Amino acid sequence: SIYFTKDEIDKGSKLIEQFGLTNQDKWICIHNRDSSYLKNTIPSGDWSAHHHRNFSINSMKSASEFFANMGYYVIRMGSVVDEKFITNNDKIIDYANSKFRSDFLDVYLLANCNFFFGSDSGVGIIPLTFQKPCYGINHAFTLFHRSRWLHPWSFTFKRLKNLDTGKLLSLKETMNLSDNINIFNLNKNFFIKNKLELLDNSEEEIKSFAIEIDKEMSGNYVENKEDTKIQEEFWKIYFQYINKNEISKTLPRISPSFLRSNLDLLN
Repeated sequence: SIYFTKDEIDKGSKLIEQFGLTNQDKWICIHNRDSSYLKNTIPSGDWSAHHHRNFSINSMKSASEFFANMGYYVIRMGSVVDEKFITNNDKIIDYANSKFRSDFLDVYLLANCNFFFGSDSGVGIIPLTFQKPCYGINHAFTLFHRSRWLHPWSFTFKRLKNLDTGKLLSLKETMNLSDNINIFNLNKNFFIKNKLELLDNSEEEIKSFAIEIDKEMSGNYVENKEDTKIQEEFWKIYFQYINKNEISKTLPRISPSFLRSNLDLLN
């Protein structure tokens, strides 16, 4: 029910030419969440409870290089950001820091991308509305049925490390932390009190996920029987703590490559 008029399509087509793009090119939109947007647009607010959702754009560099080598233009989205995305690859565009950035072009790029790859911020609503695949990285580490609303596309999430033992928490240990834990009530006191460190997805994990997505977009299977078994075991544990009736009919899906690399979650 939402679409661009002919005039808007003409306008968007001319604007993307500034980046050397045409509507016949393939492009993806990537995004990392940081504190700059809320800090600058609503400076009076206390947004510390959202800091655990942040991560660096530079952790997406290897994945972006991979996508560029696969023939995609990679557009880094955002309007007010902490970091510049520095690369020598002409197919990777730091649009967020470009003089050509505009509200209209934000929507046009996100609505016409091949897929979205990035954070759990509200920017993902636009490609979702235009029925584009939306893959997530560094999502909140629990209550996936609430925080991960971009179903059915796969995602990865942050891990928790126990500072006393140096070990990563399993899914059971994570879910046992609190009955009311969710994406919006975590501040630094939560991590201090529980002696925990939050770990972002590594650059290598994000690239592995990118390779998986490219296969999926090409129509190839990325999940074998063992992957399916691991996925089922993950959700079996998860729903010991969460009422399954709270979730939609479409089950969230963890990246198979991410689960393979984090089998200790099932301990």
